[in-house]
Amino acid sequence: MKKLKMLISAAFLMAALAAVQPPALADAEIDALKARLESLEKEVAEVKAALENKSINHVDKSVEISGVGYLSYAYDMDGIDQAANEFAVDRWYFTVRKKTGEKTSVRYTTDVKTTPDGNFDAYLKYGYVEMTGAVLGANMVFGLQDAPWVGHEDSEWRYRMQQKSASDLAGLLNSVEFGVALKNKFSNGDYHLLIANGEGGNRRERDTGKDIQGRISFALGGKAPKLSLYGDVGSIDGNKSNRIGAMVSGRAGRFSYGLSFMGGSDYDGYADRTVRERVYSVFTNHNFTDSPWSVFARYDHNDPDKSVSGDLISRVIAGVAVDLDKNLNLSIAAHVDGDDAAADKTDKAVKAVLQVKY
Repeated sequence: MKKLKMLISAAFLMAALAAVQPPALADAEIDALKARLESLEKEVAEVKAALENKSINHVDKSVEISGVGYLSYAYDMDGIDQAANEFAVDRWYFTVRKKTGEKTSVRYTTDVKTTPDGNFDAYLKYGYVEMTGAVLGANMVFGLQDAPWVGHEDSEWRYRMQQKSASDLAGLLNSVEFGVALKNKFSNGDYHLLIANGEGGNRRERDTGKDIQGRISFALGGKAPKLSLYGDVGSIDGNKSNRIGAMVSGRAGRFSYGLSFMGGSDYDGYADRTVRERVYSVFTNHNFTDSPWSVFARYDHNDPDKSVSGDLISRVIAGVAVDLDKNLNLSIAAHVDGDDAAADKTDKAVKAVLQVKY
């Protein structure tokens, strides 16, 4: 009897202990709560990091700001041009690009430079809208933009900071125009077609005619150079103004080279005749092996009017350049300009230019 009572007491004790222990389902719920807590802690950390990153990098990634500046000092060795013996801002470009859609972007570029009287002149250099693949796969550009030839010749010459390209310097072509263009690349080259007001983007007096300008460039294959061809049909004050040009350029090891020609035909209504101008330019550059140094040289020959003698203009540029930093270059060059029609037929100068890209 006593043993039976003890067994009954033990059974009640076991039942009581079972009643206070959590069931298996409670364990699963606890594990789920722990997992959820860990997940919430991770999400909070990610949100905190994103907020901190946003506070630091809040700039719109679709906006690109860049530019280039030419800070110069020129010394006229003959004392002919007194204004040349000074420090100056030859050019300071500030560019903003922004994607406004999947295939659309805009560009705005200002240009600041030192004027002959020592002040500064600021104006709009570029302002256009570009649509990628708008016409038969070609980009369409509308507004104040690069003309087809001058920028291309500058890129082959490589030392725009020292002097403009020959065709631009001679006044045969302009670097920018206002109009609509088609630009595209193909397997071994590219083309650039433009319908523009003509005579530069900032021309105030213009007739109702338009310029049709076009350039095509293509590699000749293998180690052969690149060939670029140009044509321009336009008018000035209602009179014909046409251009035709060609350039051969390329690289051979550490040498780059180019030979360009540009010819212009302008009808002179006052003299009742056509004035034909010719400009030739040859240039080269050599980069030294494992060195930031390079040397360059250029020769221009300009005949402003084929029917007139004694008016030839020549130009020699030779110098050295060094990369001081990734986006900082210093070039120093001698300039010898000859003009048969001028009282002082030769002008010699030295020019140092610090080019900075940002």
